[in-house]
Amino acid sequence: MTQDLYAIAKQLDETAQGISYHGNALDVARGLPCVTANDVQCLNKWLHGTNTASDGFRLQEIAGYVREYAITQAAQQNETWLAWVDGNEAEALEFTAPADAITFDVAQAGADALGIDICETLNVKRK
Repeated sequence: MTQDLYAIAKQLDETAQGISYHGNALDVARGLPCVTANDVQCLNKWLHGTNTASDGFRLQEIAGYVREYAITQAAQQNETWLAWVDGNEAEALEFTAPADAITFDVAQAGADALGIDICETLNVKRK
């Protein structure tokens, strides 16, 4: 979902700048928790073609709110892991990994946190 939010923010910016029109992004943005009632009024102007020049600046602000919301959501979607070598769990380093990533390589992330290559003595586990 986080990538979708970044795409929506980008499309809102493109609409505000007159690069292209993304009606779906305007519609989706109206239902986001980071968007206020005043923001919805602005989005509705864009959807109905009644926007003015100053509404472009407001739409860019809304795109910023959506980006900030995406960052918040991404931070909440990470989980903490531990990585250590040679059975020395007491010396483990913490690192974060996406909680919902199906194909994320946690072993590689653990090795990167330790600054080593993946090896047989590498251990990783959720904290």
